Amino acid sequence: MDEETLDIREYANVLLARWWILALGPLVAVLAALGIFLATPVPTPKAPEFQATTNVVLMGGSASFAEYPDLAKSTPVLEDAISALALSMSVAELRSKLAVSNVVSQMVSIQATDAVPAAALRLADGVAQSYVGYLDSLREPQFAAAQEQLALSLASLDERVSAEAAEKAVASVEKALAGLTSRSTPAIVLAPAEVLQEPAISSPGPSSHLARNTALAAMLGFILAVVVIFLLEYLQNPVRSPAQMERRYGLSNLGSVPRWRKARGASSSPLERLNSETGLSESVSQVAASLDFTATACQTKTVAVTSPGKGDGRSSLVSCLGVALSNHWRQVILVDSDFRHPSLHHHFHLDNSLGLSNLLSNPDLELADVVQSTNYPRLQVITSGTVPADPTNLVSSPRMSWVLERVKESADLVLIDTAPSLDTAESTLMAAQVDAVVMAVNATQTRQGSMDATLENLRRANRNILGFIWNQRETGPFSQSSRSQRYFRTTPAAAPHGASYRDASPIQEAVGVEPALSARS
Repeated sequence: MDEETLDIREYANVLLARWWILALGPLVAVLAALGIFLATPVPTPKAPEFQATTNVVLMGGSASFAEYPDLAKSTPVLEDAISALALSMSVAELRSKLAVSNVVSQMVSIQATDAVPAAALRLADGVAQSYVGYLDSLREPQFAAAQEQLALSLASLDERVSAEAAEKAVASVEKALAGLTSRSTPAIVLAPAEVLQEPAISSPGPSSHLARNTALAAMLGFILAVVVIFLLEYLQNPVRSPAQMERRYGLSNLGSVPRWRKARGASSSPLERLNSETGLSESVSQVAASLDFTATACQTKTVAVTSPGKGDGRSSLVSCLGVALSNHWRQVILVDSDFRHPSLHHHFHLDNSLGLSNLLSNPDLELADVVQSTNYPRLQVITSGTVPADPTNLVSSPRMSWVLERVKESADLVLIDTAPSLDTAESTLMAAQVDAVVMAVNATQTRQGSMDATLENLRRANRNILGFIWNQRETGPFSQSSRSQRYFRTTPAAAPHGASYRDASPIQEAVGVEPALSARS
């Protein structure tokens, strides 16, 4: 159960570490949704259209015209309809409003469409009447030709037919033709036009879904932001927690130090923040006590503090541990062996014109010439000195072993700030000459691949790795440090002391602590 809780905290801290992605994802998605909405043209609502239909039944010989329903949309029919209805439109415009089809045998359906129901009815009926009249005009020449052909046939009858029978036959044919030609309507309108379809109700436009689309975009943006955060976490492959360090590498956790941030108007020195922030001071003090106990149990005096890369907070950690150990009544000497990027002299405001590089390269110098006192009792520093031409050669020289033996005689514990392990060879060479090594693991930027390579190099050089310090951990709401801060905020202020640690030399003499090496003049 504890392990599951720890995993949930790790995931929560991963999300909180990249909170800006969580905020940016939904914002970008919402802005994209709004941009798409604004860029999409709003369709112009169409005017409602009404449809009216008239059915025309073809009679007798006119039934053959049902095979050609488009005759109702021919130009003569439409011109006659425009003239009869006094319409102010062209033939093409009227044709665009019509649809003609052969519904069943001998029936033609004429459909008219218009925004006004009465106009649709008028167009359907008018075109139907014009269509019927047009069919009449087409049938008249046909009937005349048929009548003439019958007359010729009767005239050529055999003369043997009696005159009386011939007269009767001619009279009967003429009567039939007269009745046929007298029919003025070979087609009839079955029923007047009726409105068959009401206007469709327009569907809601995109503006009605704006709120819904915006909410969906925000949810999608949040999900994508979470996916991106964990994808970055997977690609970077960081060391996620001290528990993972213990499980994966088998190292002991000596403690953790929270990330310190420079406040507005405050100094950038971690030592000044150490004196002003109780939570940071107590965390460093706990790590110092753990380191002191472990080193004493292993009979270790020289400890190299290293880290995989630059920017892991190693030098600041060494400075703070030195101050905390000196407050525990331990004689401590800090040694800066990072010749390329030295930092200890900045933290303690010391001169760096003469230091470890000068001591190693000049046999005439003694240890007392380069050791400098600080404002903290029982704490001395050997700075890096002038930048040498070949730092690797200096660290691997026999004189380095002599220096380490001398500082062990003058201090209870010697902390050596080394160069980054993956960037230079000096860190590995230094690890081979000291009693033990401590890893400074940056909680936010140390990667598992870097840690694998660093530990492989260190274990070849020195098998005595005391453990690791989880440095610059985040102080989020899910972390242990947040509860520690609440504890110290509710702690009453301490009463003033009669003497400060900076003036503790009389106390040192009273308890019989041996003084460290005197600093150079």
